[in-house]
Amino acid sequence: MQPGDLVRVKNSTTGDNPEMVKLYRERTLCLLIKIIVGEYWAHVLDGDDHRSIPTHRLEVLSESR
Repeated sequence: MQPGDLVRVKNSTTGDNPEMVKLYRERTLCLLIKIIVGEYWAHVLDGDDHRSIPTHRLEVLSESR
């Protein structure tokens, strides 16, 4: 997983915020911008919104390489 990859949320759990659940249910594609904090968090772009999501909750759909 590297910046520039297209990713989506691969699962949802009880207690997730509504935005995270929506990304999962709608299978929304996001652009990975940056991985931070020891590769635990990822910044993604969802339309015009920036979001921080744990990297283990993402799956790569298209690699930028």
